[in-house]
Amino acid sequence: MKFDPKYRPELCVSDDDTRPHLSHAWLDTKRSKLVATDGHCMVVLPVEKDAGKNDLPRGPDTTGAISKEALVAARQNGGILRANGKLYTPDDRSFERPHVAEYPPYDKVMPERYENELAIGISPKLIWAVARALGHASKKGGLQTMVLRINLSEPLSPIRVTMAYDKSDAEAIIMPMRIK
Repeated sequence: MKFDPKYRPELCVSDDDTRPHLSHAWLDTKRSKLVATDGHCMVVLPVEKDAGKNDLPRGPDTTGAISKEALVAARQNGGILRANGKLYTPDDRSFERPHVAEYPPYDKVMPERYENELAIGISPKLIWAVARALGHASKKGGLQTMVLRINLSEPLSPIRVTMAYDKSDAEAIIMPMRIK
């Protein structure tokens, strides 16, 4: 499989030991998607079958778990990762596939596209500037705590996030938080 190396799905994989089912990404070959979530945000990225122009072991890319380490190594190698029992990158690194019983049904969480969907474009640079101005971030310490409040017509429904000038079908969602 191959994904665009500009994407960083490993940033959405959970570090929470109490959520072992979210401690890796998921390759869904049936839908040609790479999914990563920590339970609060999720990215769903398009993947392609790699033409295989090198002599790595050739095996079917099978649906299953991919560790954070394998994602980082794949991104460093042009987004290429092959499966043949283990996971392999073009620079000859291999990774065991995590064994998990089940990955959350990401397709059930993704909101439908609505004809009258409200789309708001916000620059991450501006969000960072506002977070710093409100005392929730610092250049040295990173984000302390920050919640971006967006009011939409569907209360507590997932918020779809896409990049305005990215023509791929990569998308993310942010799970809403109840604010009193």
